Amino acid sequence: MEEKKLLDIYKYGDDVLKLKAADIKNIDGKIARLKELMVATMHSTRSGVGLAAPQIGKSLQLSVIDLSQGKDEK
Repeated sequence: MEEKKLLDIYKYGDDVLKLKAADIKNIDGKIARLKELMVATMHSTRSGVGLAAPQIGKSLQLSVIDLSQGKDEK
């Protein structure tokens, strides 16, 4: 299994967070790969339930959300 690289997370005050995020016109392999990296990065924080592309330095209208945190696995 390929190891996923974690992405840097930008915090409040970083310039990239002030930019207007662009629409995604085409969901291609590049966007799908970015989504997978975002999910891996979000899960690595152990407390995050969501992550937006601007938070990882990409000014795109893309976010990932995991609402399963805290649920009992059966």
